[in-house]
Amino acid sequence: MYDGARNARLKETRNVCAGSGFTMNVVRGENTRFVYLDQHRSGLDLDASLEDNITGGHRRIEVAGKQMDSRAYLGRFLFTPEDAKKKVAALSGGERARVALAKLLLSPANVLVLDEPTNDLDVSMLSSLESLLVEQERTALIVSHDRYFLDRAATAILERLRGPHRWRSAWTAMLAATRLRYRTSER
Repeated sequence: MYDGARNARLKETRNVCAGSGFTMNVVRGENTRFVYLDQHRSGLDLDASLEDNITGGHRRIEVAGKQMDSRAYLGRFLFTPEDAKKKVAALSGGERARVALAKLLLSPANVLVLDEPTNDLDVSMLSSLESLLVEQERTALIVSHDRYFLDRAATAILERLRGPHRWRSAWTAMLAATRLRYRTSER
């Protein structure tokens, strides 16, 4: 979990990532707005261009409160100006994943729910995604098997191996502490 946003006033609970086999309740704040990235990259218009899917055809877009040229934003997801007009139906799985992430990160939501966001991404895009997540003042609930990604992007881990526990550390530190905790409890 990357906890960039701080939300006060708690109101309702929601079950997130139910389709992934991971279930949890999230207490929702009064100003909390969720956006969800599923493993299937739903919500993309296959007949539209990647630029239309991401920016709605606008040349200037708002990114983290600042105006930006839409082509420069697409470049952050490793798309060239020539790629912008490609139909989503013609893209590879990795390219579709990049389109879905670019679209999601433009949303005004302050809580991102990312179900296996690193699936189909190459090393260059993984690095870019890590930077984008850290730069933004949002909370991200990330369900992932990619421990290297979690080491670089997470500031806290929710572990459920032997009951729920929150670790204020990245994956490697949590794993070492968990092993020590379980070895000690088994004595």
